Amino acid sequence: MRSKLRPLAIGLFTVLLAISGSPILLYFWGEGFPETKDKVFVIILLLLFFGLLGYIIWFTLLIRVDKSSERITFTYPFRCKRRTYHFNEVYGFRFRYLRGRIDYKAIQFKTLDGRKFIISDFETTNLREIEQFCFANYTLLAGKTFRQLDEAEKLEEINKSRQFDISQAKGVRFSLYITAFLMIVWAAALTYGMLTKPAASSAKEVVILVLMVFLCTFSVLRINKINKQLKSKAEYAGNEQS
Repeated sequence: MRSKLRPLAIGLFTVLLAISGSPILLYFWGEGFPETKDKVFVIILLLLFFGLLGYIIWFTLLIRVDKSSERITFTYPFRCKRRTYHFNEVYGFRFRYLRGRIDYKAIQFKTLDGRKFIISDFETTNLREIEQFCFANYTLLAGKTFRQLDEAEKLEEINKSRQFDISQAKGVRFSLYITAFLMIVWAAALTYGMLTKPAASSAKEVVILVLMVFLCTFSVLRINKINKQLKSKAEYAGNEQS
């Protein structure tokens, strides 16, 4: 089993790096830096670029699990660092919840040599699969000190994790509803303009329309998938209570 980077996160960071790094590209293309009046803006862009680049280099983490040899490997690809541990050399794991426009869940491991490794579902698309692996092989802990939990506290942490998953899914679903609605309205307005003024239509408008239809379709499919996941979680919770 391996952790998988989320394509959306890769795309987002690529776009942000391209935008914030544009002054560097202009310089090497021979355009030179902008005039003095724009230098403050350029400095801000460059600070953002190097900040993002440093974040990616320092925090990008990949996990590989070899169940046959009972070893887990933590790799920082851009720092050229890799550490492999036997399952019994990992002290345990805890959940962390990262707040933002959409909240994210993170899993933080602690090894017996005192090192800590963290991944979140912002950049990791199969975090829930890794979470199930952690439950099966490691001890659930809590707090910055990774303190041991009794059975009641473990159950509380697990329920908190499940409630977070439901809340996060509903938040993502709401954002997708808004996206789908805006794409439908925008596509309808663009189509109306193209039909009423066909002579003024351009290939650019057709490309934009296709992209909007794609985004709307993607949003609807994701909403349907999330609804199924929420239904499954509700049924699971109902079975546990009964």
